[in-house]
Amino acid sequence: MTADSPEKIAIFIRTLRATGSVTDAARAAGTTRKTAYDLYGREDAGYFRAAWDEGYGASLLNALICLHRPARKT
Repeated sequence: MTADSPEKIAIFIRTLRATGSVTDAARAAGTTRKTAYDLYGREDAGYFRAAWDEGYGASLLNALICLHRPARKT
């Protein structure tokens, strides 16, 4: 995954948002965790950091919402 692969970046962010897992997101995008973290750390990739932070934050919020939902009776 590179800064010029918008399709892979979109898959990565979408999967990160859904799972909260960098490993799963990297796998879905056909890349590695190291490559994703390297891109996150690049000075010219602020857009990627912002999308990552928002996606990861959304996954945490979703997890908290699920924890606080009342259990359904079966």
